[in-house]
Amino acid sequence: AGGGGDRKEVAGKLKAARKAMLEALAKGDFAKAGAERAEIEAIVEGDEYLKAERRLEEAVREEDFMEAAKVRDEMKGMVPPPGYEDGEEEEEENAKARAAAPGKAAEKGGDDSLAARLRAAAFGAGRGAREPGEAGGPSQMEDLSKVMPEDVSGDSVMETEGITVKFAATYAPESSDVARGNFFFTYAVEFENASRDTVQLISREWLIQQRGGREVIRVQGPGVLGKQPVMEPGDKYRYESAVPVAMGAGCNLGERVVGALEGSFNFVKGSRGEVRFRVKVAKAYLVLPVIPES
Repeated sequence: AGGGGDRKEVAGKLKAARKAMLEALAKGDFAKAGAERAEIEAIVEGDEYLKAERRLEEAVREEDFMEAAKVRDEMKGMVPPPGYEDGEEEEEENAKARAAAPGKAAEKGGDDSLAARLRAAAFGAGRGAREPGEAGGPSQMEDLSKVMPEDVSGDSVMETEGITVKFAATYAPESSDVARGNFFFTYAVEFENASRDTVQLISREWLIQQRGGREVIRVQGPGVLGKQPVMEPGDKYRYESAVPVAMGAGCNLGERVVGALEGSFNFVKGSRGEVRFRVKVAKAYLVLPVIPES
């Protein structure tokens, strides 16, 4: 798929199908819009680059940056269809589609715009790749340039209503690009249910600060990595993900504290899940090792 003369028409067909879908949505013709959406899916499935880009979007939407980095590396050897604008046009069309059919937009909860920003970060774009999200929660802006690496840690532990959350972040040199100032950190989150109740994790919220950033970035979504785990008393649940930090070429490697994270997870308990409570994640820092200046 995606080879020869047929591939020259992929971008044009994709653009035409998206335009037809938007026009159908604007007219309220959802049957036509659905048919055009199916055509878009068929076009994407028929091209290896577009399929990989779709996988990348899905990984970023789920904050699975380890998978996103893997797909990104696969895409380095791929060539987009002639005339294709590498997803930027799709994001613009998706925004128009949400405006034309707000009822449908609720299905994704606005994740497309977030995915676009984080997708750029996963590809190692510059500092401006991620627009600040809505700041909120307990986090306050901290001047990370004044934070000494020996005074902070990438690990944190906090207990809320019998649920203990352990967080641990580790620098991943094999996925980082020091010359461009793009740094990658893997992290593990472990929950332990020491309460007497069966609980279920429903959603997450991360508050992320990057050194030199002007605002705290809020990242929200359902579950973790596409799952909403149920934990019986005494159960533990662990998942791993990653976060990219794009500082840009020429950044000061001597200022090793490049970011900070904290957040919370919403849980429910009760026979019908009627009791909702928030479990907090204590603040942890993203700290670079000592990296010699090249």
